[in-house]
Amino acid sequence: MTTAGSTTQSPYIYALMRAEFQEEIPELTGLEGARVETVTVGAVTALISPVKKKRIRPERRNLSAHMNVLKQLMEICTVVPFKFGTVAASKAELKELLSQNQEEFGEQLKGVEGKVEMSVRVVWDVSNVFEYFVGLHAELRSARDAIGDIQQAVREEMIDLGRLFEHLLTEERDRLYEQVAEVFNRHEVEHIRNPPRNERVVMDLSCLVARDELDDFDRVVGEAASSFDANFTFNVSGSWAPVSFVELNLAV
Repeated sequence: MTTAGSTTQSPYIYALMRAEFQEEIPELTGLEGARVETVTVGAVTALISPVKKKRIRPERRNLSAHMNVLKQLMEICTVVPFKFGTVAASKAELKELLSQNQEEFGEQLKGVEGKVEMSVRVVWDVSNVFEYFVGLHAELRSARDAIGDIQQAVREEMIDLGRLFEHLLTEERDRLYEQVAEVFNRHEVEHIRNPPRNERVVMDLSCLVARDELDDFDRVVGEAASSFDANFTFNVSGSWAPVSFVELNLAV
């Protein structure tokens, strides 16, 4: 791995790692086809590549290059990833950032050492979530039937029906999440509950799992899923850099 030298371009930052692992990093290609380099201060190394622009658009090719670098780094060691699009003004500024935040960065690295991020997404595996809830909740069914012909319903009636549906949807999500969280907590699976992206999503969880405990994690997910019927599907994906479990919100 080549240590970063002088350049007039700005350093795009992918991640941090413990300096002792920098010699194990292979040749990597990052954004704009540039070679990934290292900048080390003390016990912390930043993985960077030079970019021409200081604002990186979240285009597919850029996102793919960013994630590909993180994926290959994670095969070597634990890294603390920076948010996509993080560009320092100069290498001098980056070195100052590393120097001023040695303790914090060290703690972040320690917190995720030997761990990866896994995603567990539970969805309602039904043709129509609203109709599924109509079958579950008499009050929603009554409210729907009271409207009669949906095509002829007034706006206020549809708004009230929508609010009732959203209320019941939230309540059911909370109830089902607590059911899964009880299993995860019992097995000490650290996790974060993310907002659902659409009405079909029951829950979207980011989990921090030790690399050598991935098989155990699969069994825990299976245990949690065993109490759900055929109307639900559990999707597990990963492993990734632990983006959800670090907070590198420092200005660069």
